[in-house]
Order: sequence, then structure tokens, then C-alpha cells
Amino acid sequence: MTLEKQNICPICQTETKITQTKYGPRESCENCQLVGWNGKELIDEKTRKARLKFHATFDPIWQEGFLNREDAYQLLAKKMNMEEEEVHGSIMTKELCEKATEFSEKIYQNFINQKNY
Repeated sequence: MTLEKQNICPICQTETKITQTKYGPRESCENCQLVGWNGKELIDEKTRKARLKFHATFDPIWQEGFLNREDAYQLLAKKMNMEEEEVHGSIMTKELCEKATEFSEKIYQNFINQKNY
């Protein structure tokens, strides 16, 4: 189902297509292969995959109860020398997501190692 609202791709300046998915509205540029959900910025496939990988490594820190969600983001921000509002997957670049993934893996592993003692 295509919705009526159309936006312009920031790269090729053509109209984007908006379709309704089970995750909410999905905007895409068929020329540039950019996608975005729920009115957020359009991103390329590499950035999307980096964000998914970040969440796959970061989210277990709070989902498994090692920290609450807010404290997990605060810890990650401190480790990365960034502000908390800058370390959310939905706004990070591919490169920042890769860095955040590395930190998240270390943080998670530290919690696992503590749990096993």
C-alpha cells in the first residue's frame, strides 16, 4: 500500500515512495536504495545493517537485566566519550555504530564474566 505523502531523496532529488509495513511507514528511494522508517532519515543498507548489529549487541545489556536501559546508554556514552543522546542507534552513522558495537560487546562480556564468578 503506497501512501499519498511523497518526499524528495536528499541524494538524487527524486520523489521517494512511502509504503505501510508492519513496522510502520517505510520511505524508500528506488534510485539510491535508501530506506527510512517512521519519518526518520533515509539511510543506506550498510548503515541499516550496522544499526541492527549495534542493537543486537547492545540491547541484551539491558534486556537481560545487567543494567536498566537508561543506565546502559549512560555507560555506553561514558565509554565512548560522548553525550547520552548521541549514542542511540537510530541516529548514529555507520562508523559510530561499529564503534558502539565494539564497546557494547566488551560491556556485555564484562557482565557475563562477573555473573560466572
